[in-house]
Amino acid sequence: MYLALLALPTTSPLLVVTLIIVGYLFSVRYFRYTWQRETEDMPLARYRAMGRLVALYDMPTISRTASTFGFFIPTPFPEFKINGQKRYDDTELLLAEMVERCVEVGRSEAAIARLNVIHGAYNISDDDYLFTLTLFVVPAVQWVARWGWRPFTAKEADAIALAWSELGANMGMPAHRLPLDYAGYLQMFNEYTSPDSPHYRIRPSAAGAAVTRDSLETVYTWVPAAVVPLLRPALTWLIRGCLPSDVTAAIGLAPAGPTHRALISGFLHLRAFIIRHACLPRPSWWPYVVTSGKVLPSGARAAPCSRSYRATGYCIGSLGPAKFAAAPTSEAHPPTIHAANVAAWMARRDAHYGW
Repeated sequence: MYLALLALPTTSPLLVVTLIIVGYLFSVRYFRYTWQRETEDMPLARYRAMGRLVALYDMPTISRTASTFGFFIPTPFPEFKINGQKRYDDTELLLAEMVERCVEVGRSEAAIARLNVIHGAYNISDDDYLFTLTLFVVPAVQWVARWGWRPFTAKEADAIALAWSELGANMGMPAHRLPLDYAGYLQMFNEYTSPDSPHYRIRPSAAGAAVTRDSLETVYTWVPAAVVPLLRPALTWLIRGCLPSDVTAAIGLAPAGPTHRALISGFLHLRAFIIRHACLPRPSWWPYVVTSGKVLPSGARAAPCSRSYRATGYCIGSLGPAKFAAAPTSEAHPPTIHAANVAAWMARRDAHYGW
């Protein structure tokens, strides 16, 4: 093959195109793991920065997809009355404030305080809180391990676990029960999702089915109405193929068969192969963000990717159910978070890692 290429005239279009393709593929091979090399050089104590790097640069799409599918896993909060699009946008923006805008003083603290205002109005048990927290950690790591272009390293998984545990401590979840690494989250997740466990949480419920229907209806609004009749069975088929059988049963969907799951898995593995071998990494000047950081004349923050706030922008104090719209959560002076609980968790963290 190489002799044949050398035999071609130097002006041959085939030779030029071949050299360009080969050069590009070698560039991908060299640069593809740039962000992983950077996280490997970071100490685990910088777990917030590691989580931000992975979420915004290295694996943003599949990380966001895993979180989106988390909306379909039934959580034990049947009191919540759901407005699908607003629920999706509010959750995404609150998380973005803690990940994308965390470098701005006070933004992350105000977002956490807003979460405390919303959740504080409901009687939520510690087990229900902790189960929901595990849904943001374990399924994401498992999704990336199974269908991402590379799995998270052990350090990256522990960094994600520490970041979410710190959030849990700020929300008042018992410091002594919050895991200090990914292995602790996996053990807790298995306890909550194993049918033989006394702490099993995934059970069929009308509330879970309602959440799924509402989430599906939200997705249907993202495409032209003429496409919705075709999208409904396709999206349902996709969800059934990606979620575990006990979860699909809990949200009122029929479980997927082996062939069905194999087709979904094959497509996602093909996507991972293409990204690994044919796509350059996202550059540092192009993060995958849903907030712009721009302040509108009204004082609200611009949210060009958010359907609910694209025209008006948003304030942290307006995110969440409408009945909490007037809750006084100021970006400049957020209410006190569970400081003693956070200090107790950080003491455990520092003792565990010797920091």
